[in-house]
Amino acid sequence: MSGKLRFGKQISGQGHKAQSLIEMTLSFTVILFLLLALIDFGYAFLTWITIRDAAQEGATYGSIHPGTACRPQIRNWVRNSASSTIINISALPDDHIIITSTGSSVGSSINVQVNDEYHILTPLVSLAIGTPNIQLSARISNTILQVDSACP
Repeated sequence: MSGKLRFGKQISGQGHKAQSLIEMTLSFTVILFLLLALIDFGYAFLTWITIRDAAQEGATYGSIHPGTACRPQIRNWVRNSASSTIINISALPDDHIIITSTGSSVGSSINVQVNDEYHILTPLVSLAIGTPNIQLSARISNTILQVDSACP
């Protein structure tokens, strides 16, 4: 006999190879999905870090120039301060950058909130989580340090 007997049937080497191929295919599919999900999560995290840093820059600028007349300059500062070359937030609309303050005197606080959407790159991942976009938001609060009436 060329093969071993098991439960009254002969097992050939070809059957084991086919079973191994099927197991490898299933395992590879799961590993590939996890890898793509990890890449998407990494890009989403990078996007969140970028908008958080931009909100911090806007809050810092607003703590020196807190007047309501300076709000357009704060929004421009947020758009132009992104440190990542991969993530571009320079075209964020005004309603995605929310600026509020408790007052305009020294010691009051100014809040800058930046909202953005991350578009998932992998269709398989977007099907798994049920949406093609992830809503991201970062809110930073700073204390107003000086009252400067002029906006540079």
